[in-house]
Amino acid sequence: MWWYRFRWVWAALCLPVSALAQQAWYMESSTLLLEPSNRYVTTVVATNPTSQPIYLRASTTALRTKEGRRERAPDSEQVLSVYPAEFVLHPNSSFAVRVVADARKLNGVNQSFYVKLRDISHLAAEGTGSAMAASTVLAHEVLVAVGARNAVGLTPEMFDVGRDAQGQWRLKNRSGQHVFLQGGYACQDARQTLDRCRKLSGFPRQSALMDEETRIPAPDAPYLGVLLLPSLGPQSQPQALFVQVPP
Repeated sequence: MWWYRFRWVWAALCLPVSALAQQAWYMESSTLLLEPSNRYVTTVVATNPTSQPIYLRASTTALRTKEGRRERAPDSEQVLSVYPAEFVLHPNSSFAVRVVADARKLNGVNQSFYVKLRDISHLAAEGTGSAMAASTVLAHEVLVAVGARNAVGLTPEMFDVGRDAQGQWRLKNRSGQHVFLQGGYACQDARQTLDRCRKLSGFPRQSALMDEETRIPAPDAPYLGVLLLPSLGPQSQPQALFVQVPP
């Protein structure tokens, strides 16, 4: 292993600083789902289209909701593991990073995390004692949902619409799953289709954690039509829900 690292660092020391500072590597997924159906194991692919090697280090951070708001916290239970934790992403190549969850450590039916891959090329070079200037640190994150059960289709009763103490409208996710909101609509009837509803400008296109309250525009209608993905999995299909809006 030491010889493998030494070969990479030696190659990096031969590069100009400008080349190290302009790495354009990327990750080919932005969300992952770990559940019984995939035995809590999946991969995310990192790709380096440049002609220079990049040294990457993985880390995990937990996501949780507090009073309806999401916040980051340490993955103190170490639910997620990433293999390998450090690796070289070779020029003009891709590498599949393995992400594994220990479902026995889950707190509840669903937890969410970020897996971050950080470019530490400059740290590897500095470890050799070189006076080379540090390159720009670049990191990419993948949002990971871990479920104690397989994701299922959702119903309107799994969501609440209402105003908070400041009068701001919010949509609360009580489904027990990490979903992805794709659009909101003002609907007069729960039996109509979304294309007959008025699309709400400014409705957030983002994920929603379990028990998270997402700010939304005023529905101004008896029903809020919500277009969403019921999970973060690659096979998740859009679903339309009509959630009743309180007077």
